[in-house]
Amino acid sequence: MTDIYLVVTNHHLMMLKTDTKIKNVAKLLAWASLPSISRIHHSLTSNDQISFYFRKVDGRKPWLLNVLMNQNSNECISMIVKNLKHAEVGVKKEFEKKRLIMEAEVSGS
Repeated sequence: MTDIYLVVTNHHLMMLKTDTKIKNVAKLLAWASLPSISRIHHSLTSNDQISFYFRKVDGRKPWLLNVLMNQNSNECISMIVKNLKHAEVGVKKEFEKKRLIMEAEVSGS
Protein backbone atom coordinates (compact mmCIF):
# COMPACT_ATOMS: atom_id res chain seq x y z
CA MET A 1 0.00 0.00 0.00
CA THR A 2 1.23 3.46 -0.93
CA ASP A 3 -0.19 6.85 0.02
CA ILE A 4 -1.18 8.58 -3.20
CA TYR A 5 -3.19 11.49 -4.51
CA LEU A 6 -5.65 11.02 -7.33
CA VAL A 7 -6.07 14.08 -9.53
CA VAL A 8 -9.07 14.22 -11.87
CA THR A 9 -8.83 16.75 -14.68
CA ASN A 10 -11.23 17.34 -17.56
CA HIS A 11 -9.56 14.61 -19.61
CA HIS A 12 -7.15 12.67 -17.38
CA LEU A 13 -6.75 10.74 -14.15
CA MET A 14 -3.33 11.14 -12.56
CA MET A 15 -1.82 9.24 -9.65
CA LEU A 16 0.73 11.21 -7.61
CA LYS A 17 2.96 10.22 -4.68
CA THR A 18 4.40 12.82 -2.35
CA ASP A 19 8.17 13.10 -2.27
CA THR A 20 9.59 12.09 1.12
CA LYS A 21 12.63 14.36 0.81
CA ILE A 22 11.26 17.53 -0.79
CA LYS A 23 8.33 19.28 0.86
CA ASN A 24 5.29 20.21 -1.29
CA VAL A 25 6.48 18.08 -4.23
CA ALA A 26 4.75 15.05 -5.68
CA LYS A 27 5.91 12.62 -8.36
CA LEU A 28 3.71 11.37 -11.15
CA LEU A 29 3.35 7.58 -10.82
CA ALA A 30 0.76 6.95 -13.54
CA TRP A 31 -1.80 8.71 -15.68
CA ALA A 32 -4.56 7.72 -18.06
CA SER A 33 -7.18 9.43 -20.15
CA LEU A 34 -10.67 9.30 -18.68
CA PRO A 35 -12.17 7.67 -21.81
CA SER A 36 -9.75 4.74 -21.35
CA ILE A 37 -11.62 3.76 -18.17
CA SER A 38 -13.76 0.79 -19.09
CA ARG A 39 -15.33 0.19 -15.68
CA ILE A 40 -15.33 1.52 -12.13
CA HIS A 41 -16.24 -0.73 -9.23
CA HIS A 42 -17.01 1.12 -6.00
CA SER A 43 -17.31 -1.14 -2.97
CA LEU A 44 -18.89 0.78 -0.13
CA THR A 45 -18.61 -2.18 2.24
CA SER A 46 -14.83 -2.44 2.34
CA ASN A 47 -13.57 1.00 3.41
CA ASP A 48 -14.59 2.72 0.19
CA GLN A 49 -12.44 0.67 -2.16
CA ILE A 50 -12.54 1.79 -5.77
CA SER A 51 -11.27 -0.34 -8.64
CA PHE A 52 -10.58 1.43 -11.93
CA TYR A 53 -10.41 -0.90 -14.94
CA PHE A 54 -8.59 0.56 -17.93
CA ARG A 55 -8.92 -0.88 -21.42
CA LYS A 56 -6.15 -1.66 -23.87
CA VAL A 57 -4.99 1.54 -25.62
CA ASP A 58 -2.35 1.88 -28.35
CA GLY A 59 -0.98 -1.64 -27.84
CA ARG A 60 -0.54 -1.21 -24.08
CA LYS A 61 -1.98 -3.88 -21.85
CA PRO A 62 -5.21 -3.24 -19.95
CA TRP A 63 -4.60 -2.48 -16.29
CA LEU A 64 -6.34 -2.18 -12.96
CA LEU A 65 -5.91 0.42 -10.24
CA ASN A 66 -7.25 -0.41 -6.77
CA VAL A 67 -7.59 2.59 -4.46
CA LEU A 68 -8.65 2.59 -0.83
CA MET A 69 -10.12 6.02 -0.18
CA ASN A 70 -10.71 7.35 3.29
CA GLN A 71 -12.80 10.25 2.05
CA ASN A 72 -14.30 11.81 -1.08
CA SER A 73 -14.79 8.55 -2.97
CA ASN A 74 -18.27 9.51 -4.19
CA GLU A 75 -17.05 12.94 -5.23
CA CYS A 76 -14.16 11.41 -7.16
CA ILE A 77 -16.44 9.10 -9.13
CA SER A 78 -18.98 11.88 -9.70
CA MET A 79 -16.25 14.13 -11.09
CA ILE A 80 -15.07 11.40 -13.48
CA VAL A 81 -18.64 10.71 -14.67
CA LYS A 82 -19.34 14.45 -15.11
CA ASN A 83 -16.16 14.95 -17.15
CA LEU A 84 -16.90 11.89 -19.31
CA LYS A 85 -20.41 13.14 -20.03
CA HIS A 86 -19.04 16.60 -20.84
CA ALA A 87 -16.66 14.93 -23.34
CA GLU A 88 -19.73 13.14 -24.78
CA VAL A 89 -18.54 9.69 -23.71
CA GLY A 90 -21.39 7.31 -22.91
CA VAL A 91 -21.68 6.32 -19.26
CA LYS A 92 -23.70 3.33 -18.11
CA LYS A 93 -24.38 2.79 -14.41
CA GLU A 94 -24.95 -0.71 -13.13
CA PHE A 95 -25.58 -1.71 -9.57
CA GLU A 96 -25.01 -5.17 -8.19
CA LYS A 97 -28.25 -6.29 -6.63
CA LYS A 98 -27.80 -8.45 -3.57
CA ARG A 99 -30.39 -11.20 -3.31
CA LEU A 100 -31.75 -12.01 0.11
CA ILE A 101 -31.90 -15.64 1.14
CA MET A 102 -35.38 -16.82 1.94
CA GLU A 103 -35.98 -18.86 5.07
CA ALA A 104 -37.34 -21.74 2.94
CA GLU A 105 -33.98 -21.98 1.13
CA VAL A 106 -32.07 -22.69 4.34
CA SER A 107 -31.68 -26.31 5.38
CA GLY A 108 -29.73 -28.21 8.03
CA SER A 109 -27.24 -29.50 5.46
